Amino acid sequence: TAHERIEADLVVLATGVNTRTPLDPAWGYRPPRTEIMAQDEVLAPGGFLDDRVHIFFDHPPGLIFGGLIPKGRYANISLLGRKLPPDAVSDFLEGHDLMRLFPDGAPTLCGCTPRVVVSPASGYYADRFVAVGDAAVTRLYKDGIGAAFVTSEAAARAAVQRGVAREDFAAGYRPVCQRIAADNRYGELLFRSWDLIRRLPFLLNAWRGAIVTEADRPPATQIYTRVLWGMFTGDESYRQIVLLSISRPALLGFWRGALRRGKNQWREATPG
Repeated sequence: TAHERIEADLVVLATGVNTRTPLDPAWGYRPPRTEIMAQDEVLAPGGFLDDRVHIFFDHPPGLIFGGLIPKGRYANISLLGRKLPPDAVSDFLEGHDLMRLFPDGAPTLCGCTPRVVVSPASGYYADRFVAVGDAAVTRLYKDGIGAAFVTSEAAARAAVQRGVAREDFAAGYRPVCQRIAADNRYGELLFRSWDLIRRLPFLLNAWRGAIVTEADRPPATQIYTRVLWGMFTGDESYRQIVLLSISRPALLGFWRGALRRGKNQWREATPG
């Protein structure tokens, strides 16, 4: 440290990514890449967005998705994007016509701009050293607490059952981190596909049609609703969501949705 030198049997880096790593470059550790997100909370007016989670897109520029989550008397605002502006929360509320719900203005309560991990770290284990949680790898755009538990458990198990040498962590810890990183690649595919769908009216209308078509079915068979819910909540792995979205029932539902939207547009455009 700045004042003393301490010898340790094992050094565990569990700092997250919102602080500078305390390690000297000689350790060979390189932190993961990150993006800035914006979070805040507002005191919700009566009837504010009922009791459901609402997801928004497109605005402000660079937004991947924004969530409004009612929590009792309050509403949590979480914006995830690339290079979001400093006033992203107020810009988000105005751009989606949500300021009308706050005639006296929307007093934000506890705003912050945390970093979120978008790639795994490199050199996240070595002889008598291991990084866990966000400092190593985490699920793309998802729960840092869950990944922190999984990676910490795996690192501790490797240290206790195998040892604290580089090869011990390579055998007992690295596979767990690699599985998370591999699943994140499916997540990247999903979010890129969703961005493409939103930009092409035909695909977006087909998706909407598929959701409307399955609305009256049992929840277990609402494939497109389940895909979107899984993408934004993390209830399922990204790999499971990708396989679900390209399954035969999903493709048939997408085709029916496209036909349904096409028929509705034709009726609207036909005189009489």
